[in-house]
Amino acid sequence: MSVENTRTAIDIEHWKRKNHFNFYKGFPDPNFNICFNLDITVAIQFAKRHHLSPFLVLMYLSSNACNSVEAFRIRLNKQKKPYIISCVQPSATVANNDGLFNFCNMQHHNNLSKFIDINSELVDDSKKAEPLAHIENDDCQIFYSITPWLSFTGYKHAKGNSYFDIPKIVFGKFDTTNDKVAMPVSIELHHAIADAIDIAKYEQSFIKHMSNLALE
Repeated sequence: MSVENTRTAIDIEHWKRKNHFNFYKGFPDPNFNICFNLDITVAIQFAKRHHLSPFLVLMYLSSNACNSVEAFRIRLNKQKKPYIISCVQPSATVANNDGLFNFCNMQHHNNLSKFIDINSELVDDSKKAEPLAHIENDDCQIFYSITPWLSFTGYKHAKGNSYFDIPKIVFGKFDTTNDKVAMPVSIELHHAIADAIDIAKYEQSFIKHMSNLALE
């Protein structure tokens, strides 16, 4: 990973989400999902103008947005006690030539050029590797599913017995209308940790970072 993470326990008794946390933490399926269309015109134009991967530019913006919203950095330990991670990093699906996906564990960087340089190599390596032969999950990750072939208005993830606390983000097919580019986005969060307003904060942060895109 590109940064050294710190993990800080949350004092539940003095946490503003105390009652919400206690209400939702025992639900057998505590996650909620919201889908929305995101205007990414500026990001796509920027990527084309500078001959950059649109995918990596979008991942950069999303990673910065996730890190700016505290709820996206909260996790639960084995005793279901909440704690905050100082920095989260993307783990995204990437497809090989056969259309099979592999997981690519990326690194977060505030600098766009560094983000693209390092993660372009990681993406290439993941595409060449045997799909799902070696899976490395970590609590600092944000899970991404990339589905550029389909637009959607709803999304359901496969459920296992863990990682309910890790945010899951889906990017869908671009839609270009009247020179505007929109992308469907699905975000799933643990309701003991987050509410719909946190997804709105993510969207606002994404747009803010997009308006400040620059190569250094």
